[in-house]
Amino acid sequence: MARAWERPVGTRDFFGDAMRQRNQIIHAIRNTAKTFDYDEIETPMLEYSQTFQFGLLRDDEERLFRTFDPAGHTLALRPEMTTPVARVAATLLAREPLPLRLMYAAKTYQTPTLRAKQTIEVTQAGFECIGDEGLEADAEVIALAVRSLQALGIQTFRIAIGHTGYVQTWFEKIPETLARGLRQAMLEKDWVQYETELKPYQSATWYDAVRSLPRVRGTRTALLQARSAATDPAGRACCDELLTLFDLLDLYGVLEYVHVDLGLVLDHDYYTGPVFEGYAEHLGQPICVGGRYDNLLGCFDRPLPATGCALFVERLMRVVAEPQEEEERIVVRYVEKGRMSALSFAEWLRRKGSIVRTERMPSDAMGAEGETAGGCSGGIMRVLEVSGARVHGDVRLQDDYRAFLREGGITC
Repeated sequence: MARAWERPVGTRDFFGDAMRQRNQIIHAIRNTAKTFDYDEIETPMLEYSQTFQFGLLRDDEERLFRTFDPAGHTLALRPEMTTPVARVAATLLAREPLPLRLMYAAKTYQTPTLRAKQTIEVTQAGFECIGDEGLEADAEVIALAVRSLQALGIQTFRIAIGHTGYVQTWFEKIPETLARGLRQAMLEKDWVQYETELKPYQSATWYDAVRSLPRVRGTRTALLQARSAATDPAGRACCDELLTLFDLLDLYGVLEYVHVDLGLVLDHDYYTGPVFEGYAEHLGQPICVGGRYDNLLGCFDRPLPATGCALFVERLMRVVAEPQEEEERIVVRYVEKGRMSALSFAEWLRRKGSIVRTERMPSDAMGAEGETAGGCSGGIMRVLEVSGARVHGDVRLQDDYRAFLREGGITC
């Protein structure tokens, strides 16, 4: 039985340096999105559970955290952000000019799976471009993801790009039960299971092509080879789309960060075209995912093409350097008779932009050698002790205190 002072398994508390790092990551992504003219959006943490039947895989609907409103309607904590943003785009923003460029930073919740036992609460920071069917929109979103990772100072990362349609053209040629098994193996990147699922079909005409599907990785050369292997116009058209997308990414100057991976499958049903996944060095989980989802808005009675990306903030915290800039913090200590002047001086400093805390001290503790202020975390700390008209401590703060007095500060 859980105890009242324990936090739920799979959640995390943030404080001090970790909180500052998390906020700086979100701030950097937000500012990068603004340079592409994306507007920030916020949606409720709770949605009607039916909202997510359009986006999540059928098997994943059990991963929703559910509750009920007073009227008996089933509500769910949002498991991802794309579907709520799509709902807003189809309703509140129905009269806004297209395309919509929207960004967000919010917590999401899913019950754990075998692939993610420890995490039920994930902060997503991402962006959606809604109403633009051109590959230019896909290129913009991928370039924005790359620029965001660069803004975070991540030196080594790669963006793998695949195509939902290309995978589907092959899966339509094989038994449905096999397609489901292969898709799950691709989703979990379990290539041993992928081979095991395929083994009984070695005599099939499509066996070699489907078996090699996860191995189609690399640059334009790999795409051209995949195009040659395609047996129908739909498969070749998917490869042509990716070739054009690579040309556009070259114009953005981010081609060096991307490669093709035609074995890439993402875990939401709403993806329809190019998809991508980002990885950083020494981290086995993706730091961002995204792609085109042209059918999702139609589920909200506003058919619109769309593409987007979500970055996972807690994972980024594992690869982004902790903040190096040390904030200067000031501690103003005082005894009873110096309270008025100390608190007034602290306010004077805050109006000038300083970070200041005040501490009431026993009279016999004033001027004690080697003491530090309790509870300060991170940054440079300067201390001034105030006892009526007398002060003791940091020399610069003493100068500031004299300036405070010259401006009419209180001395008692």
